[in-house]
Amino acid sequence: MAAAQEKAPDNAAGSMRDDASHSFLTRNSDEADITPIIRRTAKRLAGGLRMALQPLTSEKLNVTAEPPRTELQADWLEAQGASMGLAFFQLPPMKGRAALRLPHDFIAALVDAFFGGSIGRSKSKKNSYSSTDMRLMHRIASAIGPQLGAAWAETGPFRCLAAGLTDDPDEIRPNGVNTAFVIQPFTLSYAGDTSFSIEIVYPVEMIKSAREEWSVVPDVATIPLDPQWHEDLGAALSEVYLPVRSVLARPTMTLPELANLKPGDIIPIPPARNLPLIVGDRPFARGSLGEQNGLAAFRIDYIEKGSIHE
Repeated sequence: MAAAQEKAPDNAAGSMRDDASHSFLTRNSDEADITPIIRRTAKRLAGGLRMALQPLTSEKLNVTAEPPRTELQADWLEAQGASMGLAFFQLPPMKGRAALRLPHDFIAALVDAFFGGSIGRSKSKKNSYSSTDMRLMHRIASAIGPQLGAAWAETGPFRCLAAGLTDDPDEIRPNGVNTAFVIQPFTLSYAGDTSFSIEIVYPVEMIKSAREEWSVVPDVATIPLDPQWHEDLGAALSEVYLPVRSVLARPTMTLPELANLKPGDIIPIPPARNLPLIVGDRPFARGSLGEQNGLAAFRIDYIEKGSIHE
């Protein structure tokens, strides 16, 4: 851990912070395209985390995606302490590894709850991970991996691969370089005001490597309409004809009655009220039959909900 706590001289550290702040999440460079992707993915992933973690306890769980932030690797590691639980994932075609940080208090509480205790009354103050803790971490990682992959798959052709577990913070150092991380926190809230924070850590370069794969659908409301296209579409729709029909009655008969029908027989029908007006094969409106200008006519009383008219 000594190496993890070494700091560069003040001037060098300041220079690295300036470089990182200007290379990521600044409004005139990458914020416009990277931040929305991270937030959108986190929002989708929050539901997946709840599905993955809820079965580990008998208590209701709510998961909230918090705003993402960026930190230099050294600063983030210094805040974590001497040991932490990390589950690694790869998201090809992205380059590099993402890490899921699982804090001691959360793992300890889950172990207590798993063996019959309450997650809100856990008193464990561990500072290292036992073999039982690591097995539980493996189970958590196996459950969360598919959810992480599904969340990113909605932004492009990404898939998730498990890439190992560790309680050694040095494992998250990419080639010993003090790179910048995108930290995506999630708050796990249980009954009784019990909450924990977990984080997914993405190297900035990992996210940047996926830019060309993003398939973000533009907001339709922001796309200007072509007046000529709109006019042509209206003209085309005005020439579309649909079959419109109504059903006067649907009497029922037994098979013997049907077999005995002959010319001159009369089939009674109920009064014509609340008749359907059917367009294609869907009810469009309801009304009643009458007469207008010597012809049978249909008067619309109301339009069905969910019709094309609405």
